[in-house]
Amino acid sequence: MAKQTSLRFNNRVGLVVLLAVALLVLLFLLSRGRGGPNRYVDETIKISELLAAAVQLAEAGGDKIVEIRKMDDKQIGQLTKGLTKEGRDEYVTLGDQLSHEVISSGFRRLWPRLQFRSEENDHAVGVSRVKVDLVDPEILSVVRRDEAVAMDQVAVWIDPLDATQEYTEGVKDSELLKYVTVMICIAVEGKPIAGVIHEPYTEDPRTGVFEYGTRQNFVQCAKF
Repeated sequence: MAKQTSLRFNNRVGLVVLLAVALLVLLFLLSRGRGGPNRYVDETIKISELLAAAVQLAEAGGDKIVEIRKMDDKQIGQLTKGLTKEGRDEYVTLGDQLSHEVISSGFRRLWPRLQFRSEENDHAVGVSRVKVDLVDPEILSVVRRDEAVAMDQVAVWIDPLDATQEYTEGVKDSELLKYVTVMICIAVEGKPIAGVIHEPYTEDPRTGVFEYGTRQNFVQCAKF
């Protein structure tokens, strides 16, 4: 009887140890992030990687904008969120929201400690995860400087859909859609150093990279 009790005790101890090990492994995996590199422990961020992510996420946001605009006017969820400086209604649509979610969730997954500000707020709208390649040869070929910057010195500003008014009226006049853009600005120590502008409705969708060069056939622009 004593031997049987001892075996039961040992089995319980073994089970507890096994569960503890499994829990530690689970916590370790979660700390590394799901489905990709987790940079939470990083205290610095490389400019080329941030710029590469900004380009790819801006283009993914643009894809959502185009996808939503194909819906019926009622389905795009046109709402008024205030007035512009000119006194006109300022609209927000499902296109704004989904573009915001794609971009912000992409940055948040890659760098949870990265500071960013967006024209839109989180709406808990489910979007598919965007795969981002942080080593973009095209970006590396034009980047002028690629130092690692302290994470707390970096901020990203996002306008997930500029020209919402034209976007909402685009079904009546498709020419207006050419004014729609997705914009991302990168600042270090409060000073803009680079930016991305994506035009999803040009004949060959273009993405311009400011300050560090140009991408595709976009005209080179001055820095922000």
